[in-house]
Amino acid sequence: MPTESEQKNKIVIGVTGGAGSGKSTVVKFVLKSFDCEFINTDLVAHDLMEPGKANYKALIKEYGEEILDPCDMPRISRPLLLKKVSESGDFAKLNSITHPNVIKRSKQIIRNTKKSVVLVEAALLLEAGMDSICDDVWFVTAPLEHRIRRMKETRGYTDERVRDMLKNQLSDEEFKKRTSYTINNPDGSDEGMKAAVERVKELLDSKTKNK
Repeated sequence: MPTESEQKNKIVIGVTGGAGSGKSTVVKFVLKSFDCEFINTDLVAHDLMEPGKANYKALIKEYGEEILDPCDMPRISRPLLLKKVSESGDFAKLNSITHPNVIKRSKQIIRNTKKSVVLVEAALLLEAGMDSICDDVWFVTAPLEHRIRRMKETRGYTDERVRDMLKNQLSDEEFKKRTSYTINNPDGSDEGMKAAVERVKELLDSKTKNK
């Protein structure tokens, strides 16, 4: 069964992986090497939480006005929202509200772009079911010690926050089982960058041959 992207003669590549694996680094390198459409699902989710947007009213209805930012009314405060969700522990409910509209918006971007390659970066790509709109799904990975160092140095995470992040993510085995391509992205190496570029070339070549 061809995906929507195949029907439109586009290649949609989903990029996922655990925190600190270097997904964004791989994406940035590909964007420098090819003229791609880029969808950062975190930014899409942020936009959909703006007043009047698709997820705004649903989140207020579910979690109440206490998630509104007192310093930036009437916008939603992500920290307050996450605090509220953490209290209930029901992250599945939050995802069920936000993910469908993120997928819908992503499909619109894919449908409207004139570019032949689309990169979709999403930490929860598999959990959200976004792999269903992708033709190729990449798992970006790195040695655990490198990932921990990146999270602490670039994001300022505490040891406790790092442990919580790792505990709530899919295992490497699960990522590999559910993706089509693995990119190793250790520190100080261009191995992952080269692999990403070669994969895009392969996909473009394959598309050309199948025309």
